[in-house]
Amino acid sequence: MTIQKVARFFYDNGIPFHVARSKRFKEAVEAIGRYGPNLKPLSYHELRVPLLRKEVELTNEIINRHREEWVKYGTSIMADGWTDKKREL
Repeated sequence: MTIQKVARFFYDNGIPFHVARSKRFKEAVEAIGRYGPNLKPLSYHELRVPLLRKEVELTNEIINRHREEWVKYGTSIMADGWTDKKREL
């Protein structure tokens, strides 16, 4: 029943199936399991404001650490080409 509810969550919300392969999805499911039955669902506001703000802060910290490395070692930008969703250049 639990797995079917997760599947229904995907179907009802139009979540692409490839999300199930995501490392972050697996981490979230494992974290919920460890937390236990008293985890309350996230609210719209929590997702949209404080948790998003926190994620932006964490991302900026990662970028700043990279910038420190760039100063020491220099930077390179590499690309192997770009294609759109139709695989056209």
